[in-house]
Amino acid sequence: MNEIDSIYLQIDKLEDKKLFQDLSEAEITELHALRAKVGKLESEEKGVAETIRYEKSLEMKRRRGRGRYGEQRLAKKVGGVVCGRSKAVKLPSGKYIQINCQRPPDVVTEMFSFESKWLKNPPKVIDKIMTQATTNAPQNLIPVGVVGDREQRTVFYIMSEKDWLDLHG
Repeated sequence: MNEIDSIYLQIDKLEDKKLFQDLSEAEITELHALRAKVGKLESEEKGVAETIRYEKSLEMKRRRGRGRYGEQRLAKKVGGVVCGRSKAVKLPSGKYIQINCQRPPDVVTEMFSFESKWLKNPPKVIDKIMTQATTNAPQNLIPVGVVGDREQRTVFYIMSEKDWLDLHG
């Protein structure tokens, strides 16, 4: 039982006495003090809840900002276009691409459709894989990390942005 609940029990006992007009002056003073204390504690709890809600809201804004930044950066680097909720996008070459506006990709180019995730803390395993790939790669060869899932039989290839841009311009 928390502090507010115990205070409410005390208030209930005093209220019962008040109904039967058995309250002394000291008990009336105590009842008013308990009500004030409950009000103060509830407002503090409300303030904490509002602070938590505000901090979550702020973090969500930051995440959206990181995502927009990542999409714009990617589009600029690979020569693509950020899709948004468009039904079609016009590429720099003049070609139009139809987009499913219910589930659009983040960035499209002539050849690729990108889903961009600009994470605050990307998984450490990716960094380990790429460090090992870079260390073990012979000179003049591009290091590529490969991650596979045996159960789903999917494989992902990971390479650095510099190497990607060198290959694809």
